[in-house]
Amino acid sequence: MQTDQIFIKNYVLYLLGKIVPGLVGLISIPIFLRLFGVTVYGEFALIYSLFLLSITSVTGWLTQGIIRFYNETNNKSFFRKTIFIVTFKLITLSLVLTLPILVYFNYSGIFFIIVVVLSLYLAACFTVSIAIHQAKFEAKKIILADSFRAIFFITTPVVLFFISPLLALFFGVLLSFLAGFIFLNLRNCINIQFKSVLSFPIRTNIDSQNIIKQLWAYGWPLAIWFFLATLLNISDRFIIDYYYGLEKAGEYSAIYDVFSKVFKFLLAPAITAIFPILVKLSDEKKSNDLLKKVIIYELLVFSLLILTLIFFKDFLITDVFKFKNAHDVEPIVIPIFIGSFLWQLSILVHKPLELKKETIKMLWAVLFATIVNLTLNLIFIPIYGYIAAAYTTIMGSVVYIFSISLINYQYYND
Repeated sequence: MQTDQIFIKNYVLYLLGKIVPGLVGLISIPIFLRLFGVTVYGEFALIYSLFLLSITSVTGWLTQGIIRFYNETNNKSFFRKTIFIVTFKLITLSLVLTLPILVYFNYSGIFFIIVVVLSLYLAACFTVSIAIHQAKFEAKKIILADSFRAIFFITTPVVLFFISPLLALFFGVLLSFLAGFIFLNLRNCINIQFKSVLSFPIRTNIDSQNIIKQLWAYGWPLAIWFFLATLLNISDRFIIDYYYGLEKAGEYSAIYDVFSKVFKFLLAPAITAIFPILVKLSDEKKSNDLLKKVIIYELLVFSLLILTLIFFKDFLITDVFKFKNAHDVEPIVIPIFIGSFLWQLSILVHKPLELKKETIKMLWAVLFATIVNLTLNLIFIPIYGYIAAAYTTIMGSVVYIFSISLINYQYYND
């Protein structure tokens, strides 16, 4: 089967699989806004942003390493066991930073903290499990697991609406990752000895150390990259909250989350489908041709969607979200939409560097983009409000794409 056909087949599978999670993700935002209010959603969005920052920093480099090296290892069972042990210990270390932040924001209730801690462990295990199944081209299993996760994410807070709103929302996070992880690993449970998992520092044999060294050599720049990339996309929410309060942060987060989910639904399956194929392709010309075709597809999707959004923008603001301050929200819709798309596009643009293991160059590019984004946010949000954040999001993505394109150009012309 030709690479184009393999890509289309896997893309369609992942796209179909995103129907349930995508729709649930979209409708969950207006449901949560109406059920709990924009202020509570803003509070949830800020904490969940920190939650995602922890998860992506810990697992981002691991997932890319799994996809890159899983099929090259001979003892795949041992490889998986090592991955889960490393994940467990890294999450434990991340809690050293996460728990003080929760206490600082006065989320010191022991039950709430237990829910967040368990959610972190389950989210990390679910994420690396997805990467393992992705490397094995088990698209159908990933689809079903993600669908179960999405259903629990929306239904749990609705069922538990009568308890603390914030706790109900995080119960949804906890049970969603639990459901997804159980589905992925119920039949192929990995036998990890509890004692070996808790031992610290990591007591591993030479084979485990070699796996960790291989992943770390490839992935340490990606660990920082994922941290900076997530920071680039969430820092504006905290600055908005600082100057204008949780309600404004909630409005901005709701709009951004909707568009982010739309593009993850339509475009992320393309990235998921293409990366394992690019890893296996030895012909650089075929890799570049496939990448160009996917980029053109993403641009076509964006063009159709933005035309649709222009006509239905008012309906989205007033009838779907029912924002009280529609005149304040309206100017940020199109800029946030463009910024969300450009960031998804940038993930595809940097794939050639990722394949060549030039992750340090990717790190420098995202560091530069994050500094530009943060600087502009700190300067302009206090002056112009959250509309400035919508435009700085565009600028951050443009800077990253330009930097990556320049690095790619220099790489191929040296």
